[in-house]
Amino acid sequence: MTSNQSRTLVILVMGSTGAGKSTFINAVSGKTNATVGHDMQSCTVHIQEVQITDPEITGIVAIPNPSLLIIDTPGFDDTKKDDVVILTRIAKWLKKSHGIHSLVGVIYLHDISLDRFTGTAKRNLDMFQKLCGKKAFKNVAIGMTKGSRVNDSGALQRRTESLKRTQWNHMIAEGVTVFSIPEKDSREDSRKVVKHLLSNYSQSTVLQIQDELIKKKLLVPNTEAGLELSATIKRLIDAHKQYTQFSTASNLEEAKREIERLSKQLKELKIPLSKRIMRFFGF
Repeated sequence: MTSNQSRTLVILVMGSTGAGKSTFINAVSGKTNATVGHDMQSCTVHIQEVQITDPEITGIVAIPNPSLLIIDTPGFDDTKKDDVVILTRIAKWLKKSHGIHSLVGVIYLHDISLDRFTGTAKRNLDMFQKLCGKKAFKNVAIGMTKGSRVNDSGALQRRTESLKRTQWNHMIAEGVTVFSIPEKDSREDSRKVVKHLLSNYSQSTVLQIQDELIKKKLLVPNTEAGLELSATIKRLIDAHKQYTQFSTASNLEEAKREIERLSKQLKELKIPLSKRIMRFFGF
């Protein structure tokens, strides 16, 4: 075992709210470890660590007595916490775990039953890519969930091919592997994704945001993920401002509240001058 390897291995699970992250983790573990939400209501507010002890899974890695943690993360469209809070929590966990645990890879879940690639899906994917960085894509797997909800098998196939050709094409070119995970009886298919990442493991994966926070000593707002979130919030504010020009009186107050909420998030992403000066001088 090399110096950058730990007996505690980690696989991160990410994706939009409702994509089935908690269901996936429970299928892998064979237990109800992660709380499962319904529809688009999130149950994962905090980052949850689920330990996998089954030797059928952990035995794949050539490390004596390895321990595997699968990490359940909230989506960036979480119904209970703002995106800035979610990004900060994920970033802090990744920074803290670096050097303690060995990151095997990341699983990104996408609800294939959605007939359109929505703005929410795009925001989550954009943030995911900025967190990981291209260098880590070879240790990333995409899991398509809830395909059984699409009654037309031809439509499901076309939807899958469209995503591979348009949204995921550059990721696939960099080494990302795509899997289909059924909604029912998904234990073996879910484990197949985990085993795939474990079988390719040789040393700890370093995500882009970990490199930015630890090696480059950037603050979260200055990371690629932080800058992406800031740009996204600005676009949303502009869109809501445009909307208010044509809103009825009943919708106007709601739009104003949303602008206020987004503006607060944007303010939280701005680094105070004192922090910028301290970071410049290495404090």
